[in-house]
Amino acid sequence: MTDWSAQLDLPGDPADGAMRVCELAPARYRATAVVSQSAHGIKPYSARLGTLKLRDDVPVELELDLAAERTAIDGHRTNG
Repeated sequence: MTDWSAQLDLPGDPADGAMRVCELAPARYRATAVVSQSAHGIKPYSARLGTLKLRDDVPVELELDLAAERTAIDGHRTNG
């Protein structure tokens, strides 16, 4: 597992954050991070006079399969 630091640009102020990246298989990765809405000038959602509130921190997870992407690119080049 590898920890990376990154800057996320959303409306408001850019904020630094940490991203954890782990290799699931050769050329396949999962990245996870927690984004604090208030760090980007976003007010967390609230309704019903504040009785319903969403947390400020939002978990973000993504998976990237570079092998599938490479196959698609190579296939496009040979077919086109």
